[in-house]
Amino acid sequence: MWAITLGIVAILIASIGWQLSSATGTVDTKASATVNGGTALLASAEGDGVQEVAAGAALLLSVGDTITATTASIQITYFDGQTTELLPGASITIQQLENSEGRTVVEILVNIGRVFNRIKRSLRDGEMFRVNTPSSAAAVRGTEFIVETQNATT
Repeated sequence: MWAITLGIVAILIASIGWQLSSATGTVDTKASATVNGGTALLASAEGDGVQEVAAGAALLLSVGDTITATTASIQITYFDGQTTELLPGASITIQQLENSEGRTVVEILVNIGRVFNRIKRSLRDGEMFRVNTPSSAAAVRGTEFIVETQNATT
C-alpha cells in the first residue's frame, strides 16, 4: 500500500512540475513511468548504475535512461498524454524528450521486445513522436501502433 501511495505522489509531483514548466515557458525533459506487476530495471544516464524497480514504483525518466520490463509491464507517459507501454521482456532507451512552449518531441529506441505506443492527438508542425529500432524507424503524427524488436531485427 505504501508503494502505491508513493507512486501516486510521484506522479502528482511530475504533473505539477510539467504544468509549472509549461506556464513559465521552460523546457520539460522528463517522462513519468509506472511499473505494473513484477520488476523492472532502470539504467540511469546520470551514471547511478542499474537499479531494480518493484511493482507500483513511479519513476521520472530522462534522455539517455534505459528501462527494461524484466517481469513487469511499464507504462510511460509523456508530456500531453502520449504513452508507451513496455510488455514484459521489452527494453527502451529515451533518446529525446522536449516540451517547450507547447511543442513536444519524443524519440525512443526499442532495444528489444514489444512496445505499444499511443499518440492521442495529431501532432503539429515541428512536433515529433519517433520510435527507432536497430533496423528501422517510425515517425507518426497521431495513431496507435506496436513495434517489436527481436535480436536486433524489427
